[in-house]
Amino acid sequence: SPIWDTCIAQLALIESGIAADDHMVQSSARWLMDKQIFARGDWQVRAKKTRPGGWSFEFDNLAYPDIDDASIVVMALDKVKLPDNEEPRRADSIQRGVEWMAGMQSKNGGWAAFDKDNNKKYLTKTPFSDFGETLDPPSVDVTAHLLEMYGRLGYTKDDPAVARGLKYVISEQEEDGSWFGSWG
Repeated sequence: SPIWDTCIAQLALIESGIAADDHMVQSSARWLMDKQIFARGDWQVRAKKTRPGGWSFEFDNLAYPDIDDASIVVMALDKVKLPDNEEPRRADSIQRGVEWMAGMQSKNGGWAAFDKDNNKKYLTKTPFSDFGETLDPPSVDVTAHLLEMYGRLGYTKDDPAVARGLKYVISEQEEDGSWFGSWG
């Protein structure tokens, strides 16, 4: 994903000592903000009151922004220092992203890759369901990325979304002590 890869590169630069206001870092932040999706999409079927504000995994996918990618974009944008006249746009981009992801949290406290509460097993029983996965249930790896993002932004376990996410992750631990992830 160009979004994901740009965020990893930007965060690596900053964590390795490149200044948060370096022109490369600022350029990538502007590119990321330009890729934020403000169009309504299919994801709103289960999140009707949630304003758009995510990012997609790939180019030209306005209908299904990716929750996991959105979390790393917010973490990357949070580390950047833009000129004063651009800071309001950066802050708004982060806020809209966080707001969108909060609206995509499933009832069980976890986050899925693209959808909210898309975990009805009966959908896999339809005779024509031979085209692959029809569900997008919450997963530990995506939820953990969201919790990492919330933590980096200063949220604590006392925040309702964080508390629900933590409860979900804790409930999904395997007997051997590990966690299973769907995407990574």
